[in-house]
Amino acid sequence: MSSNQIVIRKKNPATRCDICHMSDQFDSDTETCRRCCNVPIPINATYNPPGITPINEVKSFQQFASKFVAYSFILMVGALALTILSGMLKIIPLAIIFAVVSFLLGSAFIISLGIFALYMVGTLLASIIQSIYDSLRARS
Repeated sequence: MSSNQIVIRKKNPATRCDICHMSDQFDSDTETCRRCCNVPIPINATYNPPGITPINEVKSFQQFASKFVAYSFILMVGALALTILSGMLKIIPLAIIFAVVSFLLGSAFIISLGIFALYMVGTLLASIIQSIYDSLRARS
């Protein structure tokens, strides 16, 4: 049955508790049950604990890190090409400047590539651990 086939004709106030399904201690005006008011409600699927990053933020970080690694590589290769070109044209001060820039960009590329690789391995391990936890939780 699709959602466009459902028609709600009228809404009635609740007459019983959603947790214990009893009506003897349920107050329909405040929709609280004196029996269940201190019972902890289980966490639903949409709850996001404070320590867990939402998936859209993870994907945006992955996109940022991927672009940063790619751009630093392109800039490093470009600076290296300019170093070689200025060396061939015998413009030594410019060749030295481009060599230093190429070295710094290469270092940034290697470091960012290492951090990104560690992040991806950590994400993979976290998803494996989460799937194991979910399968063990489903069995019990």
